[in-house]
Amino acid sequence: MLVQTAQTITYLADLEDPTSDGIVLTLINFAIGFFALATIGVGGKFAFDAWSEAKGRAAAIKGIREVGVGVLALEAFYGLIFAGANYGSNIMSIIPGLG
Repeated sequence: MLVQTAQTITYLADLEDPTSDGIVLTLINFAIGFFALATIGVGGKFAFDAWSEAKGRAAAIKGIREVGVGVLALEAFYGLIFAGANYGSNIMSIIPGLG
């Protein structure tokens, strides 16, 4: 179902790299990678701040959990963008069920 939906969206939106050497796709991949690393860094900073403000109390775990869930949600969103941008290339074949 996921593959059929992605194929339909790709076909209807006419998504393909306009350049012959794939530079747009490469730039998208680097941008997504940068945002993913920046999200982890900023999330780590916020988690450390939540931990240091609570000084080891139970509120520290709650703050770290909230930051962790937010970081995971953003990483999943980046993964969806990556999958959409790279649909049609062979890079998706490394994920079981999608290739």
